[in-house]
Amino acid sequence: MRTQEDIWITGVDIKNFQSHSNTSLTFTSGTNALVGSSNSGKTAVLRAIKWCLRNYPKGTDFIRAGQKEASVKTHLSNGKSIERVRGKGSVNFYRLYVDGELKQEYTGFGSNVPPDIEEAHGIKPIAGDIYFQFADQLEAPFLLSLKPSKRAEVLGNLEELGKVDKALTSVNEDLRLNAKEKKRLEQEGKEIELEKKSTEVVVERLAEKVTVLKKLKTGIETKTHLQTFLHKQLDRLKEIREVIGELNETILQADTIIHHWPEDLEERNRQFEYIQKRMQRLIDIKEELAEIQDMKDDILFTLEESKNDIEQRVKNFRSLSDKLEALKRNQQLQENAANDYSERVAAINYSQLDVDVSKYKVLFNHLDRLQNVGSQIKETDSLIENANESIDAALNQFVEALQEAEICPTCGQETHEVCTKTLETII
Repeated sequence: MRTQEDIWITGVDIKNFQSHSNTSLTFTSGTNALVGSSNSGKTAVLRAIKWCLRNYPKGTDFIRAGQKEASVKTHLSNGKSIERVRGKGSVNFYRLYVDGELKQEYTGFGSNVPPDIEEAHGIKPIAGDIYFQFADQLEAPFLLSLKPSKRAEVLGNLEELGKVDKALTSVNEDLRLNAKEKKRLEQEGKEIELEKKSTEVVVERLAEKVTVLKKLKTGIETKTHLQTFLHKQLDRLKEIREVIGELNETILQADTIIHHWPEDLEERNRQFEYIQKRMQRLIDIKEELAEIQDMKDDILFTLEESKNDIEQRVKNFRSLSDKLEALKRNQQLQENAANDYSERVAAINYSQLDVDVSKYKVLFNHLDRLQNVGSQIKETDSLIENANESIDAALNQFVEALQEAEICPTCGQETHEVCTKTLETII
């Protein structure tokens, strides 16, 4: 049982109403059926609910025989409960409960229903005493038993018909808009299909370009590896040139020795072995030079510290010398005044001071020589740096020439496929 506000009856308690002395029923949301034999009180249940909500039927004939009053309490889904009580005397009232607590009691309403009660259950007549929610037993279908004028009045009071008309109008408008939107979407679908085909062509072209770019990337990586390899080879070439320079000096010395070789073959073999040993020694010297180069910075740092220490000592020595000169002058002034002081001053050992001064002079000479050695080392580093720049420039020209030629001069293939082993052999 539902009202127009979607409020439904969850249960009913009936006391002393017709055949029911004390009956409690619970209903569920939806359709509920009362099943029982004839004269078991099924219709009385509906009549009790109708009396509780509509205050109908009138009078007191429904009070169970032998009882003084009847009551029906209807429970609603909105948390409210409506209780109707009527006695054979002056007992006649409504009670409204909210969440199980008594909110208000109503009396003096006559044959009507108190407004608060109607608002609580939301059941109102359509026209006169005609309700949607109630029908009597064996009553004809809704509206068919009414006169035409009454039927028209009921239909005119139905607000839902206006809503149905508005809904139909809205549905028709939606259908029209949907048809228009369908045409537009179909047109857009055709345009999208054309764009899809053109996009597929573009994607194919882009795929071809990506393939070309991948090949170019591979070639660039190969050339980069080759450039790195050539840098390493040029470094080796620089080292080889240094060794060659040393070997040239050795060869010049060997030529001088060869001119003085005796005619005896054994003597020549001995000289040849000596030259081989010298060449091996040159290689060892090269390795030692590399170690010496690493030690250079440490030596310079140590020399700088020694220089600072020597300067401090010289400063102390000069201060001591100044004091000594002051003592000498003081001695000269006091010689005429006191022979005793003259003897003591004469006893001072100046020879040791002269020895210390000589040592400091030697240290200063060594310091100057170390500074000259440092200057020569810096000049040598500058020459090496200039040689490295020249080698790098030659390497760049060589790489540019290979890139312009696009063909390896050794194997005749493309530059990015140059055989590194062949390059090593050439270098």
